[in-house]
Amino acid sequence: MVNKKSVSKKFIAILLAVVLVIATLPVGFASVFAAIKNEYVISVKDYDYSGIVTLTDKNNADNKFEQEMTKGTAKFDNLNDETTYDLKITNLYGFNDYSNDNFVPSDNSFELSNSDLTAIDTVNVSGRIVDENSTAVDNLEFTYSPVGFTDISFSGTTDDNGKYSFDVYKDVEYNVEFNVDKQYNEVKKTVNASQDENFGDEKLSLKQFAITATVNGNGGKITGDSTMIDYGKNLQEGTIVATADKNYVIDTLTVDGEKIEGAKGEERYDLAEVDALKNVKDNHSVSVSFYRPTYEITINYNKNGTVKDNSDNPVSNGGTVILQQGDEA
Repeated sequence: MVNKKSVSKKFIAILLAVVLVIATLPVGFASVFAAIKNEYVISVKDYDYSGIVTLTDKNNADNKFEQEMTKGTAKFDNLNDETTYDLKITNLYGFNDYSNDNFVPSDNSFELSNSDLTAIDTVNVSGRIVDENSTAVDNLEFTYSPVGFTDISFSGTTDDNGKYSFDVYKDVEYNVEFNVDKQYNEVKKTVNASQDENFGDEKLSLKQFAITATVNGNGGKITGDSTMIDYGKNLQEGTIVATADKNYVIDTLTVDGEKIEGAKGEERYDLAEVDALKNVKDNHSVSVSFYRPTYEITINYNKNGTVKDNSDNPVSNGGTVILQQGDEA
């Protein structure tokens, strides 16, 4: 038969021994062992964006934890549920920074609602887009994104009158980009409004491309050496023309390095004839060189006549005379 009184006394003695052993351990050992959180979640309900959550030990500023919030949630490891932290949530979209300087992670999670945060006021941004002819551009898509928030972007379209309108948070910087057709220069703007702002009419501008023309050497000239052409337009007649000096002709004319065979030997060539300079959608370069043609006169004769030079002296032997265009023999 078991002596119940004896067992009870032994059990109590064991418990006392355990307590005495724990009491002899360093003060922080038992506390740390029991209080570490393997995972602790801090979140904002109904908030689907990013933010920065920082926990700083009130008694040791070097003991600091920081996590980026993803879709309104940040997860921490190794938090002590007996430590008081300074909790800050910054870089929230649409809300001011949140602060709690006596935060203790006693549970497994901490959730805020929108009512716990201070919302930022909104302002309206508006304007109108017109083309190069001042005609309204309707159904033009645009996007606007808060700077610093890579996961946030909103979109809209202009109405039948080319007007756009959207709300942004006050004093928050946004990048705005209009998805214009490829023939227009890009339309981008930065908005950081403290009050409602209307940009009025904004005219689209056609892309322009440069045609640069150079002359190699002497013997002629080329007009229109720095011409700008609107997207999709043709080079107009008389705009860029290669013209040789007296007694010279075109030797080589190239467009983007490709020879224009029809220009060789001509005294004048209009670049409007070149296919590459029609429906222009890129920059182009033109190069031209000139030369003075050389001619050879061959002299042959027999005993039935004479050949004399300019001084009326007989030429006793046949031969050749080399002349450049414009020279006299």
